[in-house]
Amino acid sequence: AVRQHGKRCLEMGRDLMITSIGALTDDAFYEDLSATAEANGSRLILCTGSMPAVDWMGSASLADCEKVLVTQTKPPKAWLGTPAEHDHPDLLEMEGEPRVLFEGS
Repeated sequence: AVRQHGKRCLEMGRDLMITSIGALTDDAFYEDLSATAEANGSRLILCTGSMPAVDWMGSASLADCEKVLVTQTKPPKAWLGTPAEHDHPDLLEMEGEPRVLFEGS
């Protein structure tokens, strides 16, 4: 859908939020969308989270890739309401201190 409708949306001056980040593994396509957004006063909004990571994994599997490392950085408040809040009672005091909250597969 991003390839089919994304550029047109941005050309209309509308903001475009993309939740399927895997659609942007084509650098030329991403650069075209970014330039179109800038030229039309619209915003290209890229969502982060677990679903984009799933997209990246799918894309990596097509590239005959043996190992993938995904690192996500979030502010402490983004973890509120998740198991990390229970596991790390000092969560809101972590501002400015990078910490690993989950590591695994």
